[in-house]
Amino acid sequence: MAEIENARHQASFDHAWQDSLLRPAVIAALVGCILVALTSFVSHIGPGLPPAYINILRITSIGAALVGGYTTTMLVRPGQRQRRSATFRLSELGLILFVARIALWATVEGWPAPAAMVLQPFGVFLTLKFIINGLFILIAWGMAVLVTNDFLAMGLQADELADLEAASRPISGDDHRIQSDRGALVRRFSERWAIGGMLLIVLTAASQVGMGSNGFFALVRQDIAGGVIGAAIVYFVLGLLLLTFVHLAAMRARWQLAKLPSESTIVRNWPFYAFGLLLVVAAAAFLMPLGGTFRLAQLMGLAIRAISGAVYLILGLIMGLLALLFGSDDEILEEPARERPEIAAPQIEQVQPAEAPPWLGGTVFWIIIALLLGYATYIYLQGRGVNFQLILAWLREFLRGWKQIGDAFNEWRARRLSPEEEDSGKTGRSRVRRWLDELMLGRLPPDEQVRYFYVSTLESAAEHGLRRRPGETPYSFQARLGTQVESEDATAAAHLTDGFVKIEFARQSTEATAVPLLKRAWTQIRSALAGLQEEQPRSDEEGQDAPKAE
Repeated sequence: MAEIENARHQASFDHAWQDSLLRPAVIAALVGCILVALTSFVSHIGPGLPPAYINILRITSIGAALVGGYTTTMLVRPGQRQRRSATFRLSELGLILFVARIALWATVEGWPAPAAMVLQPFGVFLTLKFIINGLFILIAWGMAVLVTNDFLAMGLQADELADLEAASRPISGDDHRIQSDRGALVRRFSERWAIGGMLLIVLTAASQVGMGSNGFFALVRQDIAGGVIGAAIVYFVLGLLLLTFVHLAAMRARWQLAKLPSESTIVRNWPFYAFGLLLVVAAAAFLMPLGGTFRLAQLMGLAIRAISGAVYLILGLIMGLLALLFGSDDEILEEPARERPEIAAPQIEQVQPAEAPPWLGGTVFWIIIALLLGYATYIYLQGRGVNFQLILAWLREFLRGWKQIGDAFNEWRARRLSPEEEDSGKTGRSRVRRWLDELMLGRLPPDEQVRYFYVSTLESAAEHGLRRRPGETPYSFQARLGTQVESEDATAAAHLTDGFVKIEFARQSTEATAVPLLKRAWTQIRSALAGLQEEQPRSDEEGQDAPKAE
């Protein structure tokens, strides 16, 4: 029974046509020919573009066409119905764009600085080169998906294959089968191929620099890049090859639906005969004394100028007739403009709104990009059959193991280290924290730097036994601090206190030139407090030695 069910499942799907892996590659090559000509035209109008950028455009676009064609071929299978959603395809496209963004940073633009990524996220991420590359990827991916869908629709569908299994069904009579209009599909592919060919010829003509010459091997005599000429030849050869496969699919479906016997050798040998015939035609076309495309570009420019000139002439005549019909000979006397009395605008004090930190917008932007990228990766890999439950279980075990290692290390440290060593470890961590704070200090505004100087001085004084009392004013604390340090250090403390009071209570801004002086005073106070801590243990030792002397 299982074998019968499996046979029925296999019979409801046209594996001979739908499982082809060569067809998406040929379609990607067909789209890549147009992209080669398009990138050559872009480099022609923008001679300053680096060659590495042109190569990145071609590689990422052709790769997007290849991925789009193979994914579309995979999704047509019966077991992939749940993944035929716009979310899955958008995730696939987002991952391709992310790879292109990384490739541009690594090869052409260089890796951006962290400060630029945080302060100018849009300027770093959405550069002009990336936008152009994204448009190329969208064009290539969309063309490959459309053409692949047309070819997949030409195969035998599930309802057609199900009707073929009923041997008792008469050939003539009432036939309610829903058949694909393969003739319309053939015409649609032919129209798209012809439109793409005309676009390719226009781009090839626009990429020509000078006048070509006629004769044998005329294609190599044109002043056009060899890659563009080769892309044009390959495009038409591959298009004709795909067109023969389209007609083969239509005849194959007609034979099977009409229950006519068909030779398997015809289907098997068809690609070799078609490709050989096309090679002969391409070789003959290559040897013909064809003219260049420079005259074609001139004729196209002349036609466009003639059409635009005719349009401007017709518009000029229409405007002249309207002026004659509605115009009047009476002169319009303009009244002198009256001087309006000047009214002084009331002066309103502008309240400065609270400004957000400059790094906040960039940080939020990159967090959103990371979340979208992670979600797209999750959707795409889940659609590809990746089991995330196993990965999450492995991560939980991994984190649990590291947590156990950390707990064991803390227990060992608690048994081995003395209280003095623990205090020295805390002091070392505080030093590292202060070093990181000083590293980020130069990016703050002048007022914020002064606030940091004063608040960190309060923290340092509290660590050394001079904690600020509740309700104590800054000047009272500065006077009490001056009694514990030298006169020069007391002057520095007074200078820092004046700067803080001016900002916090007088609402006056600090000039950038005054920040180095305040920083020097802050450093001097910290050194004085550190020296105060060194003198305190010495006084304790003297107090312990006094009873022994007595």
